Amino acid sequence: MSKVFVDALHTNTDSARWPYLDRLIDLREAGLIAPEVWHLICELTREYEIELAAARERPLS
Repeated sequence: MSKVFVDALHTNTDSARWPYLDRLIDLREAGLIAPEVWHLICELTREYEIELAAARERPLS
């Protein structure tokens, strides 16, 4: 494991939409997130994006 300092709470991000995901990417790049956990994060994010797109397509009641 790398001994690189990662400030997970104050990472400068370019993305206003996914600031927590950007921080998780920093942690992954530092070797602090296991591959299995990263795969789970990616799958959950993908499922959320699908649900969000479906909600946008539904007509307002």
